[in-house]
Amino acid sequence: MREGARVAAPFAFLKFCARNPAECAMDGPHVSARETGDTLWRDLESVNASVNRKIAPKNDVAGRDLWELAPNQGDCEDYALTKRSRLIAKGWSPRILTLAIAMAPGYGPHVVLVARTSSGDYLLDNLVSEIRPWHQANYYFISRQSTDNPRHWISVEENNLRASM
Repeated sequence: MREGARVAAPFAFLKFCARNPAECAMDGPHVSARETGDTLWRDLESVNASVNRKIAPKNDVAGRDLWELAPNQGDCEDYALTKRSRLIAKGWSPRILTLAIAMAPGYGPHVVLVARTSSGDYLLDNLVSEIRPWHQANYYFISRQSTDNPRHWISVEENNLRASM
């Protein structure tokens, strides 16, 4: 997933960081990817499945986008934030776990977690149970967190979905 120019972070994300500064810190080793292996897949699969089961789907009230960590009910960004937090607690570097915003056909704007591994970037998604390479998702990616600083967002320079939304 090639990174582009810096863009504005979603306002609801900035409010989340103000309420949860530790979740948006640059702590952790400066690594470019996590080595692929059994432990990596166990971490990704267990966190993805448990968070998808634990949070009941519920959209935010219109006009009130609230990003939350580990709610009982929530929408896509709540799932992604919770997965990111749980993987960091398992020892993953926050620099290789980034949120990404995409347009999902039939759904609209959608947030997923991207895990950067030595085998490529993989999506943890509440709409799809399996973990898959980002380029296999039928999404049009708009922006994502920078791997240099989780408070900064950048455009995504390449996409899979070429159809207009």
